[in-house]
Amino acid sequence: MGNVQKDIAPLFGLVLMGGKSHRMGANKAELVYHEQAQYLHLYKLLDLFCENTFLSLNTSQSIYKEQHIKVILDNNQYAGPYNGLMSAYDAYPHVAWLVVACDLPFLGQNELKALLQGRNPNKPATALTSTATGIPEPLICIWEPHGLQMAKAYMMHSGNISPKHFLIHSDAKRVFVDNEECLFNANTQEDFEFAKRKIDNSEQKE
Repeated sequence: MGNVQKDIAPLFGLVLMGGKSHRMGANKAELVYHEQAQYLHLYKLLDLFCENTFLSLNTSQSIYKEQHIKVILDNNQYAGPYNGLMSAYDAYPHVAWLVVACDLPFLGQNELKALLQGRNPNKPATALTSTATGIPEPLICIWEPHGLQMAKAYMMHSGNISPKHFLIHSDAKRVFVDNEECLFNANTQEDFEFAKRKIDNSEQKE
């Protein structure tokens, strides 16, 4: 018999924005690349594809709860990027999560469509992947419920807190991207200025 297709879990969106933004020197989620704060741009982008969308916040960011946007606060039981991801899993353990980091200025609809088209619910996750390196990106990724359960067990057993490490060593589905630029993380002021300038120039040509 061939592989049996798992029931496809509902898809929720999650914008991870609970980091400290130390290298940027400003809140990366509040930076403006596309005429509005980046967290709002990504929230609206995910909302095009997901049944529900949430911001992933640390407990000091409760100001965002005043807006008409759904949020999940970190429960601070996990380290690093797993904090927001696993907090979302603990809140809604039976859904799949389309997760994006807040510092991805070049990520757009085309890349998310490719990710959704490549989704394999039999795999623990489906991740956008660099063609150049073959390394899956855990923060542009669809995490299936059983995949997050596996990741939690892997983290607790190995002590490794890197979602990327888990994906590399698991049977995750890789969706290779034509536009490597969509994987670019803006972590410093120089990165922000580079991305902003490139996006402004591109929009002026349209």
